[in-house]
Amino acid sequence: MQLMKNVTEKIYLDLDATLSDTPYKWCDWLKTVHNVDWTLPQMNTYDFVFEHLGTKGEDFWRHPDVYDDVVRPLEGAVEFVEFCKSQVGSENVHVITWSSETMKEAKERHVERFFSIPASQVHHRRDKWYQSMDGVLIDDYHEHIFPHIQRNRRLGILYNRNGEYGWSKDKEHLLHADFQKHLKVLTTYDEIKEVLSRRYNHVQRNKN
Repeated sequence: MQLMKNVTEKIYLDLDATLSDTPYKWCDWLKTVHNVDWTLPQMNTYDFVFEHLGTKGEDFWRHPDVYDDVVRPLEGAVEFVEFCKSQVGSENVHVITWSSETMKEAKERHVERFFSIPASQVHHRRDKWYQSMDGVLIDDYHEHIFPHIQRNRRLGILYNRNGEYGWSKDKEHLLHADFQKHLKVLTTYDEIKEVLSRRYNHVQRNKN
C-alpha cells in the first residue's frame, strides 16, 4: 500500500522501551551491580528504581557508551519502523526522546545505526506533545501520551510491550473521558500496525 503524497501526518516514536531494549538492559545492570532481581512488571512507576536506590540506581543511564555497546532494538522494532516509513514516508517518521546533554549524540548514532533515521529527525525533549502537534505519538509512558492527546487532539498509542511494563499498566482511567477516543493501549507491534494501516487507508479513501 502506497500512501498518497498529500498525506503529511508524521509518526513520532519514543526510543527507550518503545523501539530499544533499554529497560531490559537496565534490569540486567541492576542485578549485576546492585544485586536486585527486579522485573519490569514490578516497576509500577517511572521512579520505582529511584525510590528504592536513589540516584545510584540510575547510573546506568549516564554511561556514554551504553547506546553504542549495550542497548539494541527490541525484537521486531526495525521492521516496525520500516512499516511506519511505508505508511507516511521516511521523512515523516521521527523519534522523540528525552536525553541529557551527554547522551544526545549517542542516541542519535543509535537511531541512525539501527533504524536509519537521521539525526535531523531525532528530537530531544520532555514535553513531547509540543513536537508531536502534527502527528501520531507512540510511547510507553502515559505522562507523554496523555498531554499529546489533550493538547493536540490526535491519536496517541500507549505501548505496553506484551503487557510487561508496570509503569504503563492500567492507566487509561487517568485520561478524561472526553479524550478517550484518541487513545489506544496496545501491546504488540502487530496491533499498532493494524491501527496505522486502518488510519492511512481511511485517509486515502477520504482523499479520493
